[in-house]
Amino acid sequence: MALQSQLFRGVPELEAAAVSDPAHILQGSNSDHVGLIQQALIALDAAQILRPELASKRYGPSTAAAVLRYKQRRHIINRSYQQRADNIVGKMTMAALDKEMAQLERTISTDSIRLTNVTNNRVDFLLTTWIRQVDDLMISIIHHRTQ
Repeated sequence: MALQSQLFRGVPELEAAAVSDPAHILQGSNSDHVGLIQQALIALDAAQILRPELASKRYGPSTAAAVLRYKQRRHIINRSYQQRADNIVGKMTMAALDKEMAQLERTISTDSIRLTNVTNNRVDFLLTTWIRQVDDLMISIIHHRTQ
């Protein structure tokens, strides 16, 4: 099944990892698809990934730790051969990341429309208030000079 989130959809390495065991993403990987996984881990799990790894889109130790934490919190374990979560991004992990990202994207899309309206109204209010305060200040300065 194709990935659904806008973040992951159409990225060959991630699409492959979602359906093929040999395409799992492992520590040591380094490319744009790793950067997308890092973004998702930060957005979904407030992952703490070191800046050098983020900048180079490298699946280093802090990314591996973030993947492990994500999987532990969600009990993502292939019980046919595992007793505990690992730090590999495979089919189950990609499915979970993709599902959660798609949900988050829908929420952000809906909330941003509401937020844009609220923000625009708030900005209008703040600008109007600021203009009134500047007008009052200018009147006060002019009044002070004429005395």
